[in-house]
Order: sequence, then structure tokens, then C-alpha cells
Amino acid sequence: VSAGQEIARLDSAALDANAAVAKASLAGAKAQVGVLDDAIDTVGSNRATIASERKKVNDAAAQLATTRKQLAAQLADLKALLAKIEAMGAGGRPPIPPGGVPTGTAPPVAPPGALPDPAQVRAGIVKLTAALAKIDAGLAKVASGRAKLSSATAKLSDARVQLRDLRGLALAGVDGAAVGVNAAEYQRSLAILRSPSDGYVVSVVTVGDVLAPGATIADIRRSGPARVTTWLAPDRLRDVRFGTKVEVSADWFPARTGGIGRSGASSGAGASGSSAIPGRVTSISTRAEYPPTSFATSEIHLTRAIRVEITTSPTAEQPALPPGTPVDVRFLGK
Repeated sequence: VSAGQEIARLDSAALDANAAVAKASLAGAKAQVGVLDDAIDTVGSNRATIASERKKVNDAAAQLATTRKQLAAQLADLKALLAKIEAMGAGGRPPIPPGGVPTGTAPPVAPPGALPDPAQVRAGIVKLTAALAKIDAGLAKVASGRAKLSSATAKLSDARVQLRDLRGLALAGVDGAAVGVNAAEYQRSLAILRSPSDGYVVSVVTVGDVLAPGATIADIRRSGPARVTTWLAPDRLRDVRFGTKVEVSADWFPARTGGIGRSGASSGAGASGSSAIPGRVTSISTRAEYPPTSFATSEIHLTRAIRVEITTSPTAEQPALPPGTPVDVRFLGK
């Protein structure tokens, strides 16, 4: 298998359900934001309507105030005229001048400058007084209406502020729901098992197995460079440095033709006629230690040694070394 290749799938029915629930929660949170947006738009529209109606009311009130002023002036004029007529006496009619038409033969025609009938003046005063009373009542209602409009505008402003606050909370809910969706989808993605590296699958569970948490699904033997650990006596380090070329071989390697190349120190019994894997020294310990009892060495009295690690470069003939495999190591020098 190669790195990232799918090697197994776990039953993800419960994980799929969790992801579906998380997505439904996210959709509900987004819908709530949309509802609040519509409510905010409605409040804004109502505020605009109230502002338009208030302008109409103010214009009408201004017109009524102008009309009242004119009627009040007319009423004052009529009252002054009535007072003048009453002051003249004789019902307010001036005497007929010489040569005029006798009373009863034809309707008298008042000459220019004559005063009107007092009854008509009184009737006009009554009408103007009633009209002014109605205008005053109407202006009082207009004032009350404007107060109500102002109160409604204030309430709409408060409602708009509250709706905006709720919208902010709803957006926070959307963010939280989105995190829940991401978490659910991540958990679902864990049901797909992929190879962490290039290598060979040496064991895998069977379909239908029920596993405990943390159980091994598959064993993969890595391909590519392998790390070989060997131990050298301190006096052997004079021929080994960081980067020293090495050949790693074993009697179970495929046979090869020709010699192994330039000879050098070996940690084992020496190379045979099999193929070898090239490598280099990549780590040298800074202190002598007791080598493990499983380490095979040609030096019988090797009680303390220096740990040396080698990184191999696999070839087409021998692509990889299985973990724990005993091998022979030959140091070739730089």
C-alpha cells in the first residue's frame, strides 16, 4: 500500500446520524438568522411608514393652525363690526336719505358704506366660534396622535435594538453549529482507515469483527529506508564516522554475482555472496553501554560497546528489511 491509501472502513451508521443531526442544527440556526433579518426589515419598514404618516399629520396640523388663525381674525372682525352696529342703534340701520324709496314699496338697497344686518353678523360669529372649537378639538387630537406616533417610533426603535441583539446571538449559534458539523464530519472521517506510510500489509482484521477501542486494525511493514542498529567496541570507532558507507546483507538475501566491494569492519561474521543493501551511518552514541544479549558479535569479550545506527537505501533487488531481522553489517569507509 502507499501512504494515504484506504485499507479498511468501520461501520459509520451512528457517525452518519450524528453528522446529519449536526447539519440539521446548523440549518435551523441559519433559518433563525433569516427570521430575525425579516423582522428587522419589517420594523424598519414600519418606522418608515410611521415617519411618512407623521409628516402628513404635521402638514395637516400646520394647515389647520393656519386656518384657525384666519378664522380667529375673521371672528375678531365680526365681533368688532357687531359692536359698531350695536353702538349706532336703530337696529344698526342708518336713516333713509332724502329722496329715498319709502319703506314697503321696494326692498331697500343699502347705499355704499351701509352696515350689514346685525342678525347675520351674529350668525356668522356663532358659526366661526363653532368652527374654531372644532379646529381646537381637532388640533388636540392631532397632538395626541403625534404623541402616540412618537411612542410607537420609540417602541419600534427598542424592538429593532433587541432584534439586532438577538441576531448577534443567532449568528453565534450558527458558528457553534458549524463547529459541531465539522466535529461530526471529522469523527465520521475517522471511520475510513488509511495507511500512514508506504509499506506492506502483513495482517488485517476480517469483515464483521467487533473491535474494542484502540484495537489494531492492520499491521503494516514500512517500505523504504530501514534503520539498522549495531554495536562496536570503542577501538573500532577510529574507522567509523558519521556518514560512513555501509553494506547490509544476510544469508537469506537473494544471491548476487561478483564481490561485495571494498572490505571493511563488520559487526557480524562477514558478508556472504548474497546481494547487499547500501547505507550510511546516521547516528553514533556518545557513551559505551552494555549491548543486549540478543546481539550477535564475533568479539567474544565485548562487554561494553558503542551503539551505531545505520540508515539503509533499499534497492530493487532487496526493497526492505523486516523489523527485528538479524543482518550482517560491513563498514566500507567514506
